[in-house]
Amino acid sequence: MAGKSQVMIEEADPATGAPKWNYVYDKGWNLGRIYSVDPLAVAAYHSDRKVWNITAFTPDGKVRSQTESTFGVQSRCNGWGDGSGDLHGCVGAVVDADTLYIAAGKPGKDLGIDTTDEVVAVDLGTGAEKWHAAAPKDRAMWPLAVEDGKLLVYIQSGAGAAGAIAAVPAAGGGDPQVVLASPDAAKGAESVFYPGLVRMAWAGGRFFLLNGRVYSPKPTEVSHAILSFGR
Repeated sequence: MAGKSQVMIEEADPATGAPKWNYVYDKGWNLGRIYSVDPLAVAAYHSDRKVWNITAFTPDGKVRSQTESTFGVQSRCNGWGDGSGDLHGCVGAVVDADTLYIAAGKPGKDLGIDTTDEVVAVDLGTGAEKWHAAAPKDRAMWPLAVEDGKLLVYIQSGAGAAGAIAAVPAAGGGDPQVVLASPDAAKGAESVFYPGLVRMAWAGGRFFLLNGRVYSPKPTEVSHAILSFGR
C-alpha cells in the first residue's frame, strides 16, 4: 500500500529482495487479477465508479497500455466482489507476447457477470480490442492456450451438445472451429462443473476440467472431481 486507499504493484529482485520498480494506482483503485507475469498484464477495479481496467507493463515497469474495459468478465477475472484474494484466480485468460485473450460477455449492472459467451482479444501495446469471437448460441466459452497461431478455447456443454475444444485464428479472430469434441456420454458429467468454480487446463493434446468444489462421498450422491478427454 502507498498512502491511504492506494495500491502499489512492485517487482522485487528475487536474490536480494530489493525493489526494481513499482507502480502506484490512483486512489480508489484496487488490484484485481494478474493475468500474466511475462508479459505483465493486470486487472484493477474501482468500486465507486464501477469500472475496471487492464494495464500492461514493459519489463522495466513502464505502462505499456492502460484501458478501461467496455466488456464484462466474471468477477474472478477482474477481482470485483470476489473476496478470495486469489490474484491468479482467473482461468478465463490467456496471454501471449502482444495480446490478452479473455472470456467475456455483455456488461451487467455489476462489474462481475455470470455468462461469458465470447472471447475478446486485447492488444497489449495499445489497449484496443482487436477482435471478438462469439460462442455458439446458449453456450459459454473460455480461452485455454495459443498453439501454432491459433487460440484454443473450451466451449461448455449445453443446448443438447457436449463440450468441445475449438480453434480461433489468433491474429484475426473468426468463428470457433471444433477440433476435439467431448464424448456424448460426458454431457451429464460436464454440466455439474459450475462455471464460477471450475478450473481448466490444456496440456499434451488433452483437456482437463477440474471441479472447484467437491463434497464428501455419500451413498446416494456422486461428486465429480475431474473430467478429461483428448485425441
